[in-house]
Amino acid sequence: CDVEIAHRITLDIENNNVQAVILTSGDGDFASLLDYAKSKLKIVRCFSAHPKNTSMMLKERGYLEIIYMSQIIDVVHKMEILDTDLPV
Repeated sequence: CDVEIAHRITLDIENNNVQAVILTSGDGDFASLLDYAKSKLKIVRCFSAHPKNTSMMLKERGYLEIIYMSQIIDVVHKMEILDTDLPV
């Protein structure tokens, strides 16, 4: 559940068990967690499936780099690494 994930990451930050937070979600419920992480850590990133599936709460954070999986798939297709059709 989101609360458990946020709680665990907060504890890891407080105990200096992590050097970075990389979120793999577009869920705005994690926005406050990322704000906290950014106040304590240098590296905070977000991977999300697609811009339309990413909360405005995350998009509005100026410090947050959001990497969209749909863009990565486009790059892979352009490099002709994959012969299969992956959903975009």
